Amino acid sequence: MIHGTCGILNPNSPCMKDEICTQKFPKEFNPRTVAIFNGYPNYMRLDVGRVIIIKVNQVYNQWGHDCFNVVINESVNHHEINTYLDCRFVSAPEALRRIYEYSISGLSHTIIRLQVHLSNHNQKVYFNEGEEQVTIDCASQRETQLTAWFKLLLFYVKGAKSFEDLRIVHGTVFYTFREECYHLGVFQDDIEWRNTLTEAVATWMCCN
Repeated sequence: MIHGTCGILNPNSPCMKDEICTQKFPKEFNPRTVAIFNGYPNYMRLDVGRVIIIKVNQVYNQWGHDCFNVVINESVNHHEINTYLDCRFVSAPEALRRIYEYSISGLSHTIIRLQVHLSNHNQKVYFNEGEEQVTIDCASQRETQLTAWFKLLLFYVKGAKSFEDLRIVHGTVFYTFREECYHLGVFQDDIEWRNTLTEAVATWMCCN
């Protein structure tokens, strides 16, 4: 935390008492930093014989728009959209992102829950009595995530009749569906980069 201006330049500072800074600022000149037991250290403050004034004028945008709107009316008529548009402050970096239509925010992954169950974990489906056929006919006439998943599955495993058939690839039975997906190339892992680094260690280019 940076101590603000006090002393003669700002005698009304909260740290001032009897025209003296209670935090003992500015600190005395010290050629080196000295650690004090059970106390604050005396930091190095060199006397270079000159004073440097730095003017800081910066707007921080990571906390949102720095602005406010004050209107005096006889009656309260709050319009949320107009209030947002009237007092919105757009800085130069944000204006550039808006003009070039860069993405302001986004997600790295999209997770969709499929209605597909594992072996012996099937979901119970209930029908109203007497409407079983109507429900079946309605489901057969529309595309769902489940039917789309089955169509996509045919690109990798054909003729599967059980959960175990889904884990068989060229006669090899995999323990989990995840292992099978890595083998088929549906999932991607870091094995390609590991093999590249391993090959680079075993080979080198000759010197010119």
